[in-house]
Amino acid sequence: MNREKIHRGILRCLLSLRGRSVERVRLVSRFYNAELLGGDSVTHTFLFIPDLHLLSQRGEQRFRYGFQRLKKNRYVKRSVLLDQVCEKIVEYRTKTGLSLKTVQLGDIIDLWRETKRREKDVKPFVGRILDENPEVRRRLVRPGPKSLRPDILLGNHDLRMNQSKELARARWAIPYRIGSKKSLLVTHGHLFDTVETGIPNRLKEWGVDRLGPSVSAQKYTLDRTKERKRHGMIGPHGSPPIVLGDKALRERLPPCVNVWRTVAPCPEELLIRNHELLPLALDFAKGLRKGTERYLRWSRLESRLPHLRAMVIGHSHRARICVHQDREKPENGLVLVDCGGWIEFSRFGETTVPSCQIGVLCGGDMRIYQLDPHRSLFQ
Repeated sequence: MNREKIHRGILRCLLSLRGRSVERVRLVSRFYNAELLGGDSVTHTFLFIPDLHLLSQRGEQRFRYGFQRLKKNRYVKRSVLLDQVCEKIVEYRTKTGLSLKTVQLGDIIDLWRETKRREKDVKPFVGRILDENPEVRRRLVRPGPKSLRPDILLGNHDLRMNQSKELARARWAIPYRIGSKKSLLVTHGHLFDTVETGIPNRLKEWGVDRLGPSVSAQKYTLDRTKERKRHGMIGPHGSPPIVLGDKALRERLPPCVNVWRTVAPCPEELLIRNHELLPLALDFAKGLRKGTERYLRWSRLESRLPHLRAMVIGHSHRARICVHQDREKPENGLVLVDCGGWIEFSRFGETTVPSCQIGVLCGGDMRIYQLDPHRSLFQ
Protein backbone atom coordinates (compact mmCIF):
# COMPACT_ATOMS: atom_id res chain seq x y z
CA MET A 1 0.00 0.00 0.00
CA ASN A 2 1.09 3.56 -0.59
CA ARG A 3 1.12 6.38 1.95
CA GLU A 4 -2.21 7.91 0.95
CA LYS A 5 -4.03 4.59 1.05
CA ILE A 6 -2.67 3.75 4.50
CA HIS A 7 -3.63 7.12 5.97
CA ARG A 8 -7.08 6.94 4.36
CA GLY A 9 -7.57 3.48 5.83
CA ILE A 10 -6.74 4.60 9.37
CA LEU A 11 -8.88 7.72 9.02
CA ARG A 12 -11.75 5.55 7.77
CA CYS A 13 -11.42 3.47 10.97
CA LEU A 14 -11.73 6.61 13.10
CA LEU A 15 -14.63 8.06 11.13
CA SER A 16 -16.52 4.76 11.34
CA LEU A 17 -16.87 5.32 15.11
CA ARG A 18 -18.96 8.46 14.74
CA GLY A 19 -22.36 8.05 16.36
CA ARG A 20 -21.01 5.34 18.64
CA SER A 21 -18.04 6.39 20.76
CA VAL A 22 -16.91 9.40 18.70
CA GLU A 23 -18.81 12.65 18.20
CA ARG A 24 -16.34 14.10 15.69
CA VAL A 25 -12.80 13.54 14.43
CA ARG A 26 -10.43 16.51 14.29
CA LEU A 27 -7.11 16.80 12.53
CA VAL A 28 -5.20 18.72 15.21
CA SER A 29 -1.99 18.96 13.21
CA ARG A 30 -0.35 17.55 10.10
CA PHE A 31 3.15 17.84 8.70
CA TYR A 32 3.88 16.16 5.37
CA ASN A 33 7.59 16.52 4.63
CA ALA A 34 9.52 13.32 4.11
CA GLU A 35 12.89 15.09 4.05
CA LEU A 36 12.47 16.71 7.47
CA LEU A 37 10.73 13.69 9.02
CA GLY A 38 13.53 11.33 8.07
CA GLY A 39 12.25 9.52 4.99
CA ASP A 40 9.25 8.48 2.93
CA SER A 41 9.33 4.75 3.70
CA VAL A 42 5.98 2.99 4.11
CA THR A 43 7.55 -0.23 5.36
CA HIS A 44 6.09 0.50 8.78
CA THR A 45 3.19 2.63 9.93
CA PHE A 46 3.55 4.08 13.44
CA LEU A 47 0.60 4.61 15.78
CA PHE A 48 1.31 6.66 18.90
CA ILE A 49 -0.92 6.57 21.99
CA PRO A 50 0.05 9.23 24.56
CA ASP A 51 -0.44 9.56 28.32
CA LEU A 52 -3.38 7.69 29.89
CA HIS A 53 -2.52 8.16 33.59
CA LEU A 54 -4.60 5.17 34.68
CA LEU A 55 -5.56 4.95 38.34
CA SER A 56 -7.56 2.51 40.38
CA GLN A 57 -11.10 3.62 41.18
CA ARG A 58 -9.99 4.52 44.69
CA GLY A 59 -7.05 6.50 43.38
CA GLU A 60 -9.16 8.36 40.84
CA GLN A 61 -11.69 9.38 43.47
CA ARG A 62 -8.92 11.12 45.42
CA PHE A 63 -8.15 13.60 42.62
CA ARG A 64 -10.31 16.06 40.73
CA TYR A 65 -9.61 14.53 37.32
CA GLY A 66 -8.25 11.38 35.71
CA PHE A 67 -8.67 9.00 32.78
CA GLN A 68 -12.40 8.65 33.43
CA ARG A 69 -13.10 11.51 35.82
CA LEU A 70 -13.46 14.99 34.35
CA LYS A 71 -14.38 16.81 37.54
CA LYS A 72 -16.52 16.23 40.62
CA ASN A 73 -19.50 14.02 39.71
CA ARG A 74 -18.69 14.26 35.98
CA TYR A 75 -17.18 11.32 34.09
CA VAL A 76 -16.43 10.24 30.53
CA LYS A 77 -15.89 6.65 29.44
CA ARG A 78 -12.57 7.15 27.72
CA SER A 79 -11.98 3.41 28.18
CA VAL A 80 -14.86 2.62 25.81
CA LEU A 81 -13.57 5.03 23.18
CA LEU A 82 -10.01 3.69 23.42
CA ASP A 83 -11.25 0.10 23.26
CA GLN A 84 -13.25 0.75 20.09
CA VAL A 85 -10.42 2.65 18.42
CA CYS A 86 -8.06 -0.24 19.13
CA GLU A 87 -10.63 -2.73 17.84
CA LYS A 88 -10.96 -0.89 14.52
CA ILE A 89 -7.19 -0.56 14.09
CA VAL A 90 -6.66 -4.26 14.89
CA GLU A 91 -9.32 -5.19 12.31
CA TYR A 92 -7.67 -2.96 9.71
CA ARG A 93 -4.23 -4.43 10.47
CA THR A 94 -5.56 -7.99 10.15
CA LYS A 95 -7.52 -7.30 6.96
CA THR A 96 -4.71 -5.52 5.11
CA GLY A 97 -1.60 -7.13 6.57
CA LEU A 98 -0.38 -3.66 7.50
CA SER A 99 2.99 -3.59 9.27
CA LEU A 100 1.87 -1.51 12.23
CA LYS A 101 4.17 -0.45 15.03
CA THR A 102 2.19 0.89 18.00
CA VAL A 103 3.96 2.88 20.70
CA GLN A 104 2.45 3.91 24.04
CA LEU A 105 4.31 7.10 24.96
CA GLY A 106 4.59 6.64 28.72
CA ASP A 107 2.53 7.48 31.81
CA ILE A 108 0.22 4.60 30.93
CA ILE A 109 -0.41 4.30 34.67
CA ASP A 110 -0.01 6.98 37.32
CA LEU A 111 2.00 5.72 40.28
CA TRP A 112 2.45 9.25 41.63
CA ARG A 113 -1.23 9.62 42.38
CA GLU A 114 -2.02 6.02 43.24
CA THR A 115 -2.48 5.22 46.91
CA LYS A 116 0.30 3.34 48.73
CA ARG A 117 2.79 4.30 46.03
CA ARG A 118 5.67 4.30 48.52
CA GLU A 119 5.43 0.56 49.09
CA LYS A 120 8.62 -1.16 47.97
CA ASP A 121 6.76 -3.76 45.93
CA VAL A 122 4.79 -1.99 43.19
CA LYS A 123 3.39 -5.18 41.66
CA PRO A 124 0.19 -5.33 43.76
CA PHE A 125 -1.02 -1.85 42.92
CA VAL A 126 0.14 -2.00 39.29
CA GLY A 127 -1.99 -5.12 39.09
CA ARG A 128 -4.89 -3.36 40.83
CA ILE A 129 -4.80 -0.48 38.34
CA LEU A 130 -4.82 -2.87 35.38
CA ASP A 131 -7.53 -5.04 36.99
CA GLU A 132 -9.78 -1.99 37.07
CA ASN A 133 -8.89 -0.96 33.50
CA PRO A 134 -9.36 -4.25 31.64
CA GLU A 135 -9.75 -2.65 28.19
CA VAL A 136 -6.28 -1.14 28.41
CA ARG A 137 -4.80 -4.39 29.68
CA ARG A 138 -6.34 -6.33 26.77
CA ARG A 139 -5.48 -3.83 24.03
CA LEU A 140 -2.16 -2.37 25.15
CA VAL A 141 -0.52 -4.55 27.81
CA ARG A 142 -1.08 -8.24 27.11
CA PRO A 143 -0.24 -9.95 23.81
CA GLY A 144 -2.97 -11.60 21.82
CA PRO A 145 -4.97 -11.34 18.58
CA LYS A 146 -7.02 -8.40 19.92
CA SER A 147 -4.00 -6.46 21.18
CA LEU A 148 -2.08 -3.73 19.39
CA ARG A 149 1.02 -5.18 21.09
CA PRO A 150 2.68 -1.80 21.60
CA ASP A 151 6.15 -0.88 22.68
CA ILE A 152 5.74 0.96 25.99
CA LEU A 153 7.80 3.87 27.28
CA LEU A 154 8.52 4.88 30.84
CA GLY A 155 7.11 8.24 31.87
CA ASN A 156 7.86 10.28 34.95
CA HIS A 157 4.60 9.12 36.57
CA ASP A 158 5.25 5.40 36.06
CA LEU A 159 9.02 4.92 36.23
CA ARG A 160 8.72 1.96 38.62
CA MET A 161 6.10 0.09 36.63
CA ASN A 162 8.71 -2.03 34.84
CA GLN A 163 9.30 -3.76 38.17
CA SER A 164 6.00 -5.52 37.51
CA LYS A 165 5.87 -8.54 35.24
CA GLU A 166 3.22 -7.20 32.86
CA LEU A 167 5.05 -3.93 32.16
CA ALA A 168 8.65 -5.11 32.48
CA ARG A 169 9.31 -4.37 28.80
CA ALA A 170 8.86 -0.59 29.23
CA ARG A 171 11.88 1.47 28.12
CA TRP A 172 13.16 5.03 28.47
CA ALA A 173 13.61 5.71 24.76
CA ILE A 174 13.34 3.72 21.54
CA PRO A 175 14.97 4.54 18.18
CA TYR A 176 13.18 3.34 15.04
CA ARG A 177 14.22 3.00 11.43
CA ILE A 178 12.50 4.99 8.73
CA GLY A 179 13.66 3.00 5.74
CA SER A 180 17.33 2.12 6.25
CA LYS A 181 18.20 4.80 8.83
CA LYS A 182 17.38 5.25 12.50
CA SER A 183 15.98 8.73 12.06
CA LEU A 184 13.14 8.56 14.62
CA LEU A 185 13.42 8.57 18.42
CA VAL A 186 10.40 8.04 20.65
CA THR A 187 10.54 8.93 24.35
CA HIS A 188 8.09 10.19 26.97
CA GLY A 189 9.53 13.71 27.05
CA HIS A 190 10.21 14.30 30.74
CA LEU A 191 13.96 14.10 30.06
CA PHE A 192 13.58 17.49 28.35
CA ASP A 193 11.63 19.02 31.24
CA THR A 194 13.82 20.97 33.66
CA VAL A 195 10.99 21.07 36.21
CA GLU A 196 10.89 17.26 36.33
CA THR A 197 14.66 16.75 36.27
CA GLY A 198 15.50 19.62 38.63
CA ILE A 199 13.10 19.00 41.54
CA PRO A 200 13.93 16.19 44.03
CA ASN A 201 11.48 13.28 44.09
CA ARG A 202 10.67 13.82 47.76
CA LEU A 203 9.56 17.38 47.09
CA LYS A 204 7.42 16.25 44.14
CA GLU A 205 5.81 13.57 46.31
CA TRP A 206 5.05 16.17 48.97
CA GLY A 207 3.44 18.37 46.33
CA VAL A 208 1.29 15.52 45.03
CA ASP A 209 0.14 14.61 48.55
CA ARG A 210 -0.60 18.16 49.73
CA LEU A 211 -1.65 19.96 46.56
CA GLY A 212 -2.52 17.28 44.00
CA PRO A 213 -6.07 16.45 45.21
CA SER A 214 -7.11 20.12 44.87
CA VAL A 215 -5.66 20.73 41.38
CA SER A 216 -8.19 20.98 38.55
CA ALA A 217 -7.67 19.70 35.02
CA GLN A 218 -6.11 22.14 32.55
CA LYS A 219 -7.69 23.21 29.25
CA TYR A 220 -5.14 23.40 26.42
CA THR A 221 -5.75 25.67 23.42
CA LEU A 222 -4.61 23.62 20.42
CA ASP A 223 -5.17 26.03 17.53
CA ARG A 224 -1.82 27.82 17.24
CA THR A 225 -2.69 29.58 13.95
CA LYS A 226 -4.40 32.37 15.91
CA GLU A 227 -0.92 33.82 16.33
CA ARG A 228 -0.57 34.84 12.70
CA LYS A 229 2.50 37.08 12.91
CA ARG A 230 4.90 35.64 10.37
CA HIS A 231 8.57 36.45 10.02
CA GLY A 232 10.06 34.26 7.31
CA MET A 233 9.86 30.70 8.60
CA ILE A 234 8.92 31.74 12.14
CA GLY A 235 5.48 31.17 13.58
CA PRO A 236 2.35 29.23 12.68
CA HIS A 237 2.00 27.65 9.27
CA GLY A 238 -0.80 25.89 7.44
CA SER A 239 -4.49 25.80 8.12
CA PRO A 240 -6.14 25.66 11.56
CA PRO A 241 -7.24 22.28 12.95
CA ILE A 242 -9.86 20.64 10.74
CA VAL A 243 -13.06 18.77 11.62
CA LEU A 244 -12.96 15.75 9.32
CA GLY A 245 -15.84 14.05 7.56
CA ASP A 246 -16.24 11.49 4.75
CA LYS A 247 -15.17 14.14 2.25
CA ALA A 248 -11.65 13.94 3.70
CA LEU A 249 -11.39 10.35 2.41
CA ARG A 250 -11.79 11.58 -1.17
CA GLU A 251 -9.96 14.90 -1.19
CA ARG A 252 -6.39 15.80 -0.32
CA LEU A 253 -5.82 17.47 3.01
CA PRO A 254 -3.47 20.45 3.32
CA PRO A 255 0.12 19.22 3.74
CA CYS A 256 0.67 21.60 6.64
CA VAL A 257 -1.97 21.98 9.36
CA ASN A 258 -1.40 23.94 12.57
CA VAL A 259 2.40 23.60 12.61
CA TRP A 260 4.79 25.99 14.36
CA ARG A 261 8.24 26.63 12.88
CA THR A 262 11.43 28.25 14.10
CA VAL A 263 14.72 28.73 12.26
CA ALA A 264 18.20 28.94 13.76
CA PRO A 265 19.72 31.17 14.82
CA CYS A 266 16.93 32.40 17.05
CA PRO A 267 16.59 33.40 20.72
CA GLU A 268 15.75 30.74 23.28
CA GLU A 269 12.46 32.44 24.17
CA LEU A 270 11.30 31.82 20.60
CA LEU A 271 12.27 28.15 20.87
CA ILE A 272 10.30 27.94 24.12
CA ARG A 273 7.33 29.57 22.40
CA ASN A 274 7.55 26.85 19.77
CA HIS A 275 7.57 24.21 22.53
CA GLU A 276 8.77 24.62 26.10
CA LEU A 277 10.72 21.34 25.81
CA LEU A 278 12.36 22.19 22.47
CA PRO A 279 15.62 23.78 23.73
CA LEU A 280 16.63 20.71 25.73
CA ALA A 281 15.30 18.36 23.03
CA LEU A 282 17.67 20.06 20.57
CA ASP A 283 20.56 19.57 23.01
CA PHE A 284 19.68 15.89 23.37
CA ALA A 285 19.38 15.44 19.60
CA LYS A 286 22.81 17.00 19.07
CA GLY A 287 24.34 14.83 21.79
CA LEU A 288 22.72 11.63 20.51
CA ARG A 289 23.89 12.29 16.96
CA LYS A 290 27.45 12.66 18.22
CA GLY A 291 27.15 9.77 20.67
CA THR A 292 27.95 11.92 23.72
CA GLU A 293 28.13 9.53 26.66
CA ARG A 294 25.91 11.45 29.10
CA TYR A 295 23.05 11.78 26.59
CA LEU A 296 23.25 8.09 25.74
CA ARG A 297 23.27 7.27 29.45
CA TRP A 298 20.30 9.52 30.27
CA SER A 299 18.32 8.01 27.38
CA ARG A 300 19.45 4.44 28.18
CA LEU A 301 20.69 4.02 24.60
CA GLU A 302 23.71 1.99 23.56
CA SER A 303 24.85 3.72 20.37
CA ARG A 304 24.69 7.10 18.70
CA LEU A 305 21.97 8.18 16.26
CA PRO A 306 23.73 10.13 13.49
CA HIS A 307 20.63 10.27 11.29
CA LEU A 308 18.19 11.47 13.95
CA ARG A 309 15.62 13.83 12.43
CA ALA A 310 12.41 13.55 14.48
CA MET A 311 11.31 12.91 18.05
CA VAL A 312 7.85 11.86 19.20
CA ILE A 313 6.85 12.53 22.82
CA GLY A 314 3.92 12.86 25.19
CA HIS A 315 4.27 14.33 28.70
CA SER A 316 2.91 17.86 28.18
CA HIS A 317 -0.72 16.77 27.43
CA ARG A 318 -0.87 19.49 24.73
CA ALA A 319 -0.83 18.06 21.20
CA ARG A 320 1.27 19.90 18.60
CA ILE A 321 3.84 19.48 15.84
CA CYS A 322 6.90 21.71 16.09
CA VAL A 323 9.54 22.15 13.39
CA HIS A 324 12.98 23.68 13.97
CA GLN A 325 15.31 24.20 11.03
CA ASP A 326 18.92 25.32 10.75
CA ARG A 327 19.80 27.17 7.53
CA GLU A 328 23.55 26.71 7.92
CA LYS A 329 23.49 23.08 9.10
CA PRO A 330 20.23 21.41 8.00
CA GLU A 331 21.27 18.19 9.74
CA ASN A 332 20.82 19.98 13.09
CA GLY A 333 17.10 20.53 12.51
CA LEU A 334 14.47 18.62 14.44
CA VAL A 335 10.78 17.83 14.15
CA LEU A 336 9.33 17.53 17.65
CA VAL A 337 5.93 15.82 17.68
CA ASP A 338 3.92 16.03 20.90
CA CYS A 339 0.96 13.67 20.68
CA GLY A 340 -0.96 15.12 23.66
CA GLY A 341 -2.79 12.77 25.98
CA TRP A 342 -5.96 11.04 27.21
CA ILE A 343 -6.36 13.24 30.24
CA GLU A 344 -7.52 16.82 30.88
CA PHE A 345 -9.13 18.95 28.12
CA SER A 346 -8.47 20.47 24.69
CA ARG A 347 -9.96 23.73 23.46
CA PHE A 348 -10.86 24.45 19.83
CA GLY A 349 -12.24 27.95 19.55
CA GLU A 350 -15.22 28.10 21.91
CA THR A 351 -15.44 24.30 22.16
CA THR A 352 -13.78 22.37 25.00
CA VAL A 353 -13.59 18.58 24.82
CA PRO A 354 -11.88 15.82 26.85
CA SER A 355 -8.48 15.13 25.29
CA CYS A 356 -8.38 11.83 23.38
CA GLN A 357 -5.51 11.95 20.89
CA ILE A 358 -3.46 9.63 18.73
CA GLY A 359 -0.57 10.21 16.34
CA VAL A 360 0.01 8.44 13.01
CA LEU A 361 3.24 8.49 10.99
CA CYS A 362 3.71 6.88 7.59
CA GLY A 363 5.63 7.88 4.47
CA GLY A 364 6.93 11.17 5.84
CA ASP A 365 3.39 12.20 6.77
CA MET A 366 2.77 12.88 10.47
CA ARG A 367 -0.76 13.49 11.76
CA ILE A 368 -2.33 14.04 15.18
CA TYR A 369 -6.04 13.32 15.58
CA GLN A 370 -8.42 14.35 18.35
CA LEU A 371 -11.43 12.08 18.93
CA ASP A 372 -14.22 14.00 20.62
CA PRO A 373 -16.07 11.52 22.87
CA HIS A 374 -19.66 10.83 21.91
CA ARG A 375 -22.33 12.32 24.18
CA SER A 376 -23.40 8.80 25.20
CA LEU A 377 -20.04 8.34 26.98
CA PHE A 378 -20.65 11.15 29.46
CA GLN A 379 -22.24 10.45 32.82
